Amino acid sequence: ASLPLNQTINHKGIIVKNKKDIIINSYADLFRIWIENGTYNYKKIDNRHRLIYQSPYSKKIYTADKENLYELEDGNKLKKIISLPLISCLYPNDDSGLLIGTESSGVYEFTFENNQLNKIGHFGSTTQIYSHQKSIFVSSNEGIFQLNKKQEHIELLKHWGINQGLPSLEVFDFLLNDNKLIACTNNGVAKINLNSNFSFIKNDNSRLWLDEIKINDEILNEGMKLNHSENDLKVSFKLLDIKSFGEINYKYKLHPIQKNWQTTKDRKIFFNNLAPNKYSFMLEATDNNNSKYKLQEEFSFEIQRPFWQTIPFYFTLLFVLCFTYFVLGKLREQKLQNDVEIEKTQNKRIANLKLEALRSQMNPHFVFNSLGAIQYYIQTHKIDEADNYLTLFANLMRKYLNSSSEQLISLYDEISLLKDYMNLEKMRFENMFETDLIIEPSLQTKAILIPSMLIQPYVENAINHGLPHRKDGNALLRIHIKNKTNDDISIEIRDNGIGREHAKKFKKKFHKSKAMHNTAARIKSLKEAELVSLDINITNNSNDSVFPGTLVVINLKKQTQWNTLQLL
Repeated sequence: ASLPLNQTINHKGIIVKNKKDIIINSYADLFRIWIENGTYNYKKIDNRHRLIYQSPYSKKIYTADKENLYELEDGNKLKKIISLPLISCLYPNDDSGLLIGTESSGVYEFTFENNQLNKIGHFGSTTQIYSHQKSIFVSSNEGIFQLNKKQEHIELLKHWGINQGLPSLEVFDFLLNDNKLIACTNNGVAKINLNSNFSFIKNDNSRLWLDEIKINDEILNEGMKLNHSENDLKVSFKLLDIKSFGEINYKYKLHPIQKNWQTTKDRKIFFNNLAPNKYSFMLEATDNNNSKYKLQEEFSFEIQRPFWQTIPFYFTLLFVLCFTYFVLGKLREQKLQNDVEIEKTQNKRIANLKLEALRSQMNPHFVFNSLGAIQYYIQTHKIDEADNYLTLFANLMRKYLNSSSEQLISLYDEISLLKDYMNLEKMRFENMFETDLIIEPSLQTKAILIPSMLIQPYVENAINHGLPHRKDGNALLRIHIKNKTNDDISIEIRDNGIGREHAKKFKKKFHKSKAMHNTAARIKSLKEAELVSLDINITNNSNDSVFPGTLVVINLKKQTQWNTLQLL
């Protein structure tokens, strides 16, 4: 006989009795195919059976339709065993009976000896039942359950849901291998260690479960810390109790936002837009027998504050403000410093202009005195002396004009000018005084820079106002230039004339001495222009009451380089 092709598709189960005889359960029919005399034979047994199963102990074959469980006897006859709607799976309870799972009415234990059917419990729509290490494992659309069989009853040991490692509560089948549980769900395959304690239930004798806790549709685990935007909470729970027929009263409290217990019969509750805080969820349940169940430990989690409401943010903000204040202060300080530098530059230019003006006043004064000496020689018919004096004067003026364009000249050039000047003055006063110029040998006079004509005005003052009044032939002018420190030099100008106080008496009543006034102004301008660092001290040279003389000490910093841009 040929096989009807429409009966051999959409198989739901197959039992191989031997190599030539099989029982098949398809979507439409339950039928048998066997081989006899080399020919395939086909026989329909019944319509639309939900499953087919063979016990590994008795080798008996069982099948079920929508309402009943049957045993398939020899001769392809169905023997009704029990009436039970929507049987979804079978598993042998040793050789004494069967464990039967259904889609809607729970899991049952059936014993062959007395044909008794006892309900174990309701675990959702059951998909598979297995026995492993003296425990019974049941899968359904509510996860996987581990049961412990005792003499008189079966107790629940553990439950695996989404929070315990399953990708979904909808479990189609699972495999037990040593201490590993491999589950096939509608959202993938998961492998779970049976020894790991994933259950939220802290009391093994409790039947109150937290099935699923999600925050913003993501799994929330005990003790998690969430950011401020993760604040929509969903909690699913249940009490495993069949006898109450779903009439179970739950009460819950989410601390700290709920001070009083809230009651509900729903198995799901929602909290939206939770504020940042530390939360603890508490749950209790009461069945029809007024038995109470509760989670012995609270489920805790934390929604953290946004960064801008935390102490580190305040410290960061304070740091930024302090840093900004510091930067602005530095910018303001830099601006003030720049303004000071600009002002100093302007003052230098003004001081340089003053120096030019003062030096232009000193030049005629010196020239006037020199020309007066030449006039004296001519009037007294001392032609040779006038000629010599004029030669020295021309040589001095040439040197002076060569250095007149510089604010600073070498000490060597200044000494050369000073020698020529003193020689001219000695001629003018007909050698009535002696000069003594002492220069410390260690001084590098060609390398040291000083203001031009710094010494000459004090020498001129001594010659014109101090020494001429000493007629005893002992008038002496001594100039001593030496190192004071490694960085400073000292210039001493000594005379043994009549001194400053007596000299004032001999000055003309209306005479206004411009030389020393211009010198003081020039030194002030030199300091303002920061061209030199110097100080000048003027005292009596001795305690002699007639000829106390004058001592001028000039101390100044050594300078060996000069940037001409500072003069601009």
